[in-house]
Amino acid sequence: MKIPTRVRFLAVLGSAQLLVILLVYHEGSRQRVSAIVSALWKTGSVATTSQANSSQPGDIYANLSLITHLLVDEDQLPYCPSVSPYLSGPIRVSFPKELTLEEVRKRNPMVLAGGWYKPPDCESKHSTAVLVPHRQREQHLKYLLYYLHPMLQKQQLHYRIYIIHQCFMIPSLSLHPSRFNLLAKTKRSWKEDGMNGLDYVLLSREYLPLYTNITVDIGTEKRGPQRAT
Repeated sequence: MKIPTRVRFLAVLGSAQLLVILLVYHEGSRQRVSAIVSALWKTGSVATTSQANSSQPGDIYANLSLITHLLVDEDQLPYCPSVSPYLSGPIRVSFPKELTLEEVRKRNPMVLAGGWYKPPDCESKHSTAVLVPHRQREQHLKYLLYYLHPMLQKQQLHYRIYIIHQCFMIPSLSLHPSRFNLLAKTKRSWKEDGMNGLDYVLLSREYLPLYTNITVDIGTEKRGPQRAT
């Protein structure tokens, strides 16, 4: 019995596609294959998947658009897998001068006020608080948030980002000498200093679109008795 040419062509094409998937899977790209299969299952076509995930190679936001809400009650969500299917390998890092916090907010639509995020398609096994000490580094902060938010979301973490704004009640001219004094005594004080020995006063708490801003007064350096020279 002679097999029609069209049937043979489809059989060869299907075998080739299966072989490519097996090769990619064997080379350690299990997450990428899982994401592709999941996307095809949800959308039913390769063309739709390409439109939903149009990020460039190395983009930290690659696969982020594949995260969608499941049409089930929150208490019926399955637990997130041990390895997230949204991980996309090495990323390309750049620091565009024109980047703004508003643009970062638009790139992360699932992040709620206070920098809070919870996976919409599974129950995360981890709750994470990210604390970032901050003082007059606004330019650096927007770059940090641009990369940090999608990185945490693609790991399917339940998280909130806290920016701890440190307020020193000392003149600006004496700030740098004070820092040097703190560094100089670190060798003898690091075993005793820490959260238990830190005195601070909470001045404000603000729930901003991308993070919770906490301003604290950590006071001045406590000076011990002067040594005789």
